[in-house]
Amino acid sequence: MKICIATSSFPINRNEVYHHFLKELIDILNQKGHEVTILTQDKKGDKEIIFPNADVVWFPWKMTEQRVLAQVSLKSFSNIFSIISLFINGVKYSNRIAKEKKIDVFICLWIVPSGLYLLLKNILFKKTPYILWSLGSDVYTNKDNFIKRNILRLIIRKSKAVFADGFELCDIINKISGRQCDFLPTFHKIKIPDSFTENINNSQTILLY
Repeated sequence: MKICIATSSFPINRNEVYHHFLKELIDILNQKGHEVTILTQDKKGDKEIIFPNADVVWFPWKMTEQRVLAQVSLKSFSNIFSIISLFINGVKYSNRIAKEKKIDVFICLWIVPSGLYLLLKNILFKKTPYILWSLGSDVYTNKDNFIKRNILRLIIRKSKAVFADGFELCDIINKISGRQCDFLPTFHKIKIPDSFTENINNSQTILLY
């Protein structure tokens, strides 16, 4: 199966802080015979091939000075324009990757922003199933705002499945969306729940509504 991991947290080199469980996830998917592509926004600096068993696609956008998206303030017009650019190109390139690489399913790390790319892509273009994996900041920073909470709800309800790194986080997602959220920890040597694999394997036969 051809799988695309859409993430905003991908490193350009080994010196950059990144989520080490990404390597574990990619290795596990490869071992199960899946072909993995990474879709992530461009970053400044020379890029090193860290994961040779995954094809990395860096999509262009109007970059901000902050390397971590969660730290970007929307108090300036420049940053607002950058975020709009991020979402427009995220939708555009997720659709392009889906068509060119014949992607069977997307794994979104995290609900925002990559989950929103896929929601909008599926509204505007041909639908591709997507699975969500929440780390926490994507939910905690948005759950108390009425508009953002409803955007989270819509993204989650249109997903094939949703997972979270924490039992409390699973409960919050359950309450926000009314969907079952399963616990999937993020650390070395992760154990992938059977439901995670089943949702990937069954994704081709399930339509999003």
